[in-house]
Amino acid sequence: MRPRRRSARTALLVGAALLTASVALANGGTVRVSRKPSGPFLFTVYTEPTPLRTGAIDVTVLLQDRETEETILDATVYVEAVPVGHEGTGGTFAASREQATNKLFQSAKFPIEGPGLWRFTVQAANAAGNGSVRFEAEATEPTLLDRPVLLTVLVLLPVLLVGWLLTRSDEPREA
Repeated sequence: MRPRRRSARTALLVGAALLTASVALANGGTVRVSRKPSGPFLFTVYTEPTPLRTGAIDVTVLLQDRETEETILDATVYVEAVPVGHEGTGGTFAASREQATNKLFQSAKFPIEGPGLWRFTVQAANAAGNGSVRFEAEATEPTLLDRPVLLTVLVLLPVLLVGWLLTRSDEPREA
């Protein structure tokens, strides 16, 4: 095989790999609250994406027993999102293990509309009692890097163009 064709095939394979690559989503992100006691619980809360953007977000909660520090699996958890000083659509959303990647966590996935400061309240309750924590976070508008399809196209087009140019024959064509 000619070196030029081998380079073209390599470029096309790289392009195909970029096209089929997916974004890894997992519980985690930015720690907003770390082991904060409230009621019988210790709260640890994360938000994703990082940095926080308008649109779909994930608020993940780890609840631990305040005394034993063991993970609590039987609590009901709600997350409230309220815009502070600007227009926006928030609400109260149930967190669950089904939405979480790590089943020791509970996760609420929901949209926030409107850039600016947001106040989040996480409430938890079980037979031992209830507790809540609050934090504020700034949400910005999504950027080009937050649009994986557009980003993939912008990366893939030059790779495909180079592959096409490398596979073209240098021999003149007959008229």
